[in-house]
Amino acid sequence: MVVADRAYGTLKGINHRLNCGADYILRLRTDCFAVYDENGNTFDIAGGFADLKSGESSEAAVFAVLPDKTRIPVRICVKRKDKEACEKFRKRLDRRASRKGNNLREKTVLFNEFIMVVTSFANSVAADEVLETYRWQVEIHFKRLKSIPGLGDLPKKNPAASEAWLNGKIMVALLIEAFIVKASFSPR
Repeated sequence: MVVADRAYGTLKGINHRLNCGADYILRLRTDCFAVYDENGNTFDIAGGFADLKSGESSEAAVFAVLPDKTRIPVRICVKRKDKEACEKFRKRLDRRASRKGNNLREKTVLFNEFIMVVTSFANSVAADEVLETYRWQVEIHFKRLKSIPGLGDLPKKNPAASEAWLNGKIMVALLIEAFIVKASFSPR
């Protein structure tokens, strides 16, 4: 099983996981890829879940089309963020757009009101379980990387010293990961 963040939620990422024979849970970003319903009509990912209330989750069984035109079934699992999280993220989007001199697209604002993942897991695994597995794996991993070895803040100003500091911290993080993998700890 592969659990990955937005950078891997692409058709290329899905195809790679399928070629490796792995199940996956991949976070989606605003312009990830087109998906289609059973009739071949384009499914609006963000708009399709606009009726969800804060904290509610849902799913859709859709199809993605790989670059070689192969049509594959995928499941999109979605949870609407609470109002506070949406406002916090909206402020972050506004700051980023302001720095870059861009206007926010309505689709981007709507899409970021949700946590959206695409998965290969069957319907026997509930959407809430898929979303919780994603959140648990990814968020805990980044929290561990920031807090235990202290990767959150770079205390050096000299480029060579910063590189040495980062290399040491990454080595500590890799050692921690090796110990955790050997422990075979599961969220269940």
